[in-house]
Amino acid sequence: MNFAIITAGGIGKRAGLGFNKVFALVRGKPLIWYSLKAFCSASCIDEVVVIAGSCREDLSLMESIVDFFGFYKVKTVVKGGATRMASIQNGLNAIKGDDNDWVFIHDGSRPFITGDTLHALYSEALSMGAAVCGCESVDTIVNVDNNNFISGSMERGTIALIQTPVCARYADIIKARSKAIEDGYINKDGYEDSTLLYLSGVSVKVLPIASYNIKITTQIDLKAADIIAGDFNV
Repeated sequence: MNFAIITAGGIGKRAGLGFNKVFALVRGKPLIWYSLKAFCSASCIDEVVVIAGSCREDLSLMESIVDFFGFYKVKTVVKGGATRMASIQNGLNAIKGDDNDWVFIHDGSRPFITGDTLHALYSEALSMGAAVCGCESVDTIVNVDNNNFISGSMERGTIALIQTPVCARYADIIKARSKAIEDGYINKDGYEDSTLLYLSGVSVKVLPIASYNIKITTQIDLKAADIIAGDFNV
């Protein structure tokens, strides 16, 4: 089977809304609706697990959204953990997958993933072992020292900005996370599941995708989301 874990439990401090940003309305729909619609409509996805916030209100509201819009592929809504990695572990525990099942892990704050991208990502994962969405950097990226002086530079051709979803076998994800816990980097800043997979020896292909797969972090991002949603004819 193919599972999807969608994380939607952040408190969204930088958005300054006073509530979880995935519930913010974009063109009349909650932000999380867009991700749920894409995953629940994709034929390569069998079941979806949603990670909600840890408070009762967030859990209840997420369950209401799932029921109201008829997202029948959502198997369960589970409570998030203290960290993103802990939240994903809660999702993996809810799946109880077999070793050869495939798992997509996606940030619910990236609403504009498409069915075509999910199918392309799955195809790459089947061929390569694992795959993650990403895009080229249009900015110059440099290293800086502790005093914020430039200490080195990177060639754009060797850099990819990693996004989500990531897709890999259930067994490989469990192995990668176990190694990260054992070696002490499970919650290291800047690490996410494609990094954990790579560090555990799994080949991870980066699938270049369109720039609209933005992560909604601030209220400016929400304004951009409204424009992008218009292109999605929502």
